[in-house]
Amino acid sequence: MSNDYSNTKVLVVTSVRNHAKAILVGLKNLGLQKVSIRESGLEALSILASESWDLVICDQEMKQINGWLFIKEFKLSEKVPNIPAILLGRNDAPVEEEVLKRFGLIKYLKLPVRPSELDFLIHSTLSLANTSGTIENKYTQAKDSLIQHNSEEAVELYSELQTLTKGSLRSNVGLAQAYIQNQEDDRAHEVLETIANSGENTPASMMLSARMSLKRGNKDAGVKVIETLLKAHGNEFYYSRCVGLLNQHNFYDESKTIALAGRELGFDAAEFYSAISRALVGEGAYDRALQEIKEAEEKFGESAEQFNLKGVCHRKTSNLDEAIEAYEHALRLNPENHKVYFNIAICFIELGQLSEAARQLENCVRLRPDFERARDKLAEVKGRLAS
Repeated sequence: MSNDYSNTKVLVVTSVRNHAKAILVGLKNLGLQKVSIRESGLEALSILASESWDLVICDQEMKQINGWLFIKEFKLSEKVPNIPAILLGRNDAPVEEEVLKRFGLIKYLKLPVRPSELDFLIHSTLSLANTSGTIENKYTQAKDSLIQHNSEEAVELYSELQTLTKGSLRSNVGLAQAYIQNQEDDRAHEVLETIANSGENTPASMMLSARMSLKRGNKDAGVKVIETLLKAHGNEFYYSRCVGLLNQHNFYDESKTIALAGRELGFDAAEFYSAISRALVGEGAYDRALQEIKEAEEKFGESAEQFNLKGVCHRKTSNLDEAIEAYEHALRLNPENHKVYFNIAICFIELGQLSEAARQLENCVRLRPDFERARDKLAEVKGRLAS
């Protein structure tokens, strides 16, 4: 073996058991021991954003999305570093080699793969990403700046890449993301318009356009983009992403509508339960919301968001002890959720436990100093304690 991969951490994404086995054997023969396998595109995207990886190997066949679209998703995501990637599959390449190269791929591998071919491609892919001065290495630097919220530096780096790549889709999406992060929404809008007019719109750029409209409060425009996206790419991956985007901007009725449409198509994602339960809470249908939360726990496990919603349901029905228990569980799952601290503080205020309420509100304000309702409520509680 000519290359040392002993410290290389690899994520393999495939839903085909025989492919997973063949890839794993090939990697172990090359000395790669730090290998994890996932079947779901949604799960893999979450893992890439939360853990450190050296290489991603994507089969064209995975749950919820195909490998080529998945690579474009994480290469265009502002939450995932520019991780080197390899695409393979049992059929012919999904696009021309020149298109693959725009996203840092050396070539497409058709299964079965010879060990020497896999060795060469891993070495070439890692070298391309790690060699200073290459376009791919510049994308790595630009992505790192974006993830670290060095927005001015990200704008500068993506502007350079836009020039070097003659306005490629990848550089334009990155530049729009950097402009948004740098509070230059008008410039971001111009770049997104350029992408739309070029005919190169991808799900990632459409999601970014929808997010920008929703952020500006233009719900109708955002929902229209989402509907167009789902009409073109109506799989579980994008239904889940769109529901999550609407939830993020508190458009719960719209997210519920899309979640229910996804269910009718046979999709079943954790985000659907969150959207539907939130909308039911808004409608005052607390028992039905609790049932959705229970089903989500049984299918997808516990989450801080679901326990926060459970707490809201119990508080709205005056079951304050159960509400506090749910909020405390949510904080054990995610102690950085400022909204839960605020919600549990309201329960303690209603119980007359003002000192505990003040403590929870202080935690909330510590995490989100700009949360005016929490600051005002904390001042009110401290005033009552001092009187």
